[in-house]
Amino acid sequence: IQSPPNLTQSLSNAVYLKTSGNVLYILQFLSSIYAEGYLRFSLETKQWQWDTLMINSKNIATNAMELSSHKILRLPKQTQNALKLIACLGYCCEEFVIYSMTAGNDTGNIGCVDLIASLEIAVA
Repeated sequence: IQSPPNLTQSLSNAVYLKTSGNVLYILQFLSSIYAEGYLRFSLETKQWQWDTLMINSKNIATNAMELSSHKILRLPKQTQNALKLIACLGYCCEEFVIYSMTAGNDTGNIGCVDLIASLEIAVA
């Protein structure tokens, strides 16, 4: 945020209270409050701004699995369907397998029109 500590104290306190200082949770929490608009950059003032009341009222996941689950549920339905399809292949999948799956265009029946584009959204 590149601001003096006295200006970021309220944000720091709120984030610490929600994450107990766990780096994984901090990164996910900052990402989620940014996505929800509670943390934003003002082009007008050229400074970061945040809504401490909303940040303090936000629930946070208690473990890594819950964090991942919340993140997946915020993805578009088409992307969720693509992830379900790829998950059937296991924890590792070669890129050529994904391309061969889309070659026949048989993925449309599960609501995943463009498998590659949907997966790119998931890893962005």
